[in-house]
Amino acid sequence: MSLEAGFTIPSAMFYTKDDDGINANDTVFLEANAFSSLGDSITYQWTGSDDFSCTDCPNPSVSPAASTTYTVVASNEIGCSETVQLSVNVNVQIGNILTIPNAFSPNNDGVNDNLRLYGSDVKSVDWSIFNRWGNEVFSIKTDDLSESWDGFHKGKVCEIGVYVYQIQVTFNDETSELYKGHFTLIR
Repeated sequence: MSLEAGFTIPSAMFYTKDDDGINANDTVFLEANAFSSLGDSITYQWTGSDDFSCTDCPNPSVSPAASTTYTVVASNEIGCSETVQLSVNVNVQIGNILTIPNAFSPNNDGVNDNLRLYGSDVKSVDWSIFNRWGNEVFSIKTDDLSESWDGFHKGKVCEIGVYVYQIQVTFNDETSELYKGHFTLIR
């Protein structure tokens, strides 16, 4: 006498609004499908995070804060089981950021020879730099963050010292922020 048991390897998938990943804490619906030719019931066990709507159902929802790999084990009543993994990619959103260095050394050594801004989601900047007497030595309105100051004013090398800046930045979401501060020019 022989006993034949059939168990179809489960498949797992997830549904999102976008194939390029999701934003942090967006809800994703996972789905596992398994079939037993014996007609017996299938149990599911999901692992991979703490935020499942249920860990023993075929279609839980999750809201991951970071990219996560989920595992589901599908088993039938006689102990046949299969494991499937799937990954949900979470897009990192940096947001509105402007970073201003606190020093630079325009000495032609190829390292930090220009003062430039760094940022995320920056649409444009209106940037002015003043020397210790309050004289403007650099000014630019641009949408290109690779624009920089080389430490010269009217063709002459600027003195070593502390300089102040004022930067009005507009971000891609049309918010605007005023940055004021200082940096040191060293050689």
